[in-house]
Amino acid sequence: MITLLLLHPLKRNPVQSWSFENEPVVRIGRSTDNHVILYSAVVSRHHVELRQAGTSWEIVNLGTNGTYLDGKRITKVPVVDGSIIRLARSGPNIQIRLGMEALKDLPENLTSEALAGQRIDHHATVTDITDANQPNWDQSVPRDLGGEGDDPPTGMIPVPPHLRIPNDATGAPDSSAGQSSSISDINQRSLYSASSITSGTQLENPARPPFLPHRVTALETPRVSSQALDMVGAYRVLHILGQGDVGITYLAERDGQQFVLKTLNANWINHPNSKPALEVEAELLDQLESPFIPRFVEFFVMDNRPYLVMEKIEGCLLSQKVKQEGVCSLTQAIAKMLKVCDILSYLHQFVPPVLHRNIEASNIICRDPSDDLVLISFGAIKSLILDRQSAVGSHGCIAPEQLSVSATPQIDLYGLAPMFAYLLTGKNPVTFCKRQGNHHYQFVADAVTGFSDRILTIMRRLTHVDDSYHYASVEAVSDDLRALMMT
Repeated sequence: MITLLLLHPLKRNPVQSWSFENEPVVRIGRSTDNHVILYSAVVSRHHVELRQAGTSWEIVNLGTNGTYLDGKRITKVPVVDGSIIRLARSGPNIQIRLGMEALKDLPENLTSEALAGQRIDHHATVTDITDANQPNWDQSVPRDLGGEGDDPPTGMIPVPPHLRIPNDATGAPDSSAGQSSSISDINQRSLYSASSITSGTQLENPARPPFLPHRVTALETPRVSSQALDMVGAYRVLHILGQGDVGITYLAERDGQQFVLKTLNANWINHPNSKPALEVEAELLDQLESPFIPRFVEFFVMDNRPYLVMEKIEGCLLSQKVKQEGVCSLTQAIAKMLKVCDILSYLHQFVPPVLHRNIEASNIICRDPSDDLVLISFGAIKSLILDRQSAVGSHGCIAPEQLSVSATPQIDLYGLAPMFAYLLTGKNPVTFCKRQGNHHYQFVADAVTGFSDRILTIMRRLTHVDDSYHYASVEAVSDDLRALMMT
């Protein structure tokens, strides 16, 4: 007897089960001829097989995007009771249980589906991981991303049904009619594209200079006393790290370790989409595996308020480092830019790309003692779900289409130019901007004086109003920066 348990991506509890008593081979994949059918763009048509070998079992990877055990990509390994495999780096997690005892441990709502010795066709079943609106790869993904008969070239983080926004959801408090994007429009696209909302958020306040993270002024949402939240579950709240109009970030402690604890401000708690707004951000961070992005710890809800717990990165903000140590030399600035490009290259490889949407020096931490750069503040998804219309971030650092649901990786590349100028000059990027209309500032590369035309050309291409001038990818930006360093 072998039992497979599909695990919830955050809570890690089983949400669906399959048991087989007489099958020597159990196949998992996207095609309907598998024993276990999972519809996710990262899952290959025939992704993995569990093969009986005498009295034991072995896991054999077949998928283009790989199968992972304990974070390591595998080819063929023996099965250990209780092992958890992940299909692709961003795909579903499946726990493997051996023997009849596994059925006794299952919740009652799952045991009815654990029919021994039978192939169960789950292709019409909606779970917490499979995407009900995406019946298969060919219908859900444009042909230029894979084409008929091909597996998707890279990972995709799908939107689980339990995190989708209801079509009748209301807008944010004080939202007005005539919004540019409806809730249903957002549902048709990946919601996993993010920017800064909470940690170190800079509100759109012209009277306040950017690059002053973790500062709260009287013009912002009233500061919440950390004493009122002395304990949140097992976490002891120490103090506020940053606060914006939507979210608030605390430094918290548990078992002698410090963590970053994010939640929503009180005026958003009763919004119908408040819990999904933060849960989708948690889902995103849980799927990302990079030493240059904060590690996801857990997500939970207490007293109707959602909380996201993340790794605390030791170090200081890049903006603080420049203020303390002075401007960078060209070589130093390019080295830092290349590190940020490497992080964006990782995010943009997903299908669809994961967008940060607020690349600036106040959202990057220089880790102690390695001085590696870590990109923080993934949260624009909350702005989309809660229908906020105002931009997030510092003037001059964000692209005009920051909160568009149809935005492309260009919005992240845009932010590289103001950051490059800041590293080289130490000046607020708004210094190099021209105001467009009532709210947006357009970065103007030619306003950055005293530097070669080759440097300005890179900045122009990153921020040009004409799309035809833009870089095709972040890798192309890296190539030009390396070439600039060689001169």
